[in-house]
Amino acid sequence: MKIGIRVEGLDKVLKNLNSRIKGIEGATKQGLIAAGMYILHQSQLKVPVRYGNLRASGYVVWKESQSIDGRFQEDPAGKEKVDIARLEQNLAEETADMRGKVSRGTMVGVGYAAWYAFFVHEVQAAHQGGRTWKFLENAIKENVGTILKIISNRARAA
Repeated sequence: MKIGIRVEGLDKVLKNLNSRIKGIEGATKQGLIAAGMYILHQSQLKVPVRYGNLRASGYVVWKESQSIDGRFQEDPAGKEKVDIARLEQNLAEETADMRGKVSRGTMVGVGYAAWYAFFVHEVQAAHQGGRTWKFLENAIKENVGTILKIISNRARAA
């Protein structure tokens, strides 16, 4: 018997967020990182907690590139622990077809490194104390306005 889990929703949320970030003139690395930290904080208010390992495994990473626009990417840890070398390789592969671009940008990743983070995020289950599945996705959806305000405020201050 084959069992599988399908990720739904996060790609649409990120696509919407990234398209709105493109509209912010002068978005900075500091603004994107600050927004990533805010997303992590908001998701940690919702992440289910039994022993605290999942919550403690939350992270924000970023990578600068000459060929990408500032944006957020899906949780690269999805099914396994974070491997920074693999993240850099994935970024290089993703931007290989963008070599003609001259824009400079920052890619920000927000996620959880616990091996079971993917399953807790994607499988609907009963959790106590307002904690819920889709904790990362909902943290973005419910706070898009604040996220964009953080990025635009940092752009104005730069």
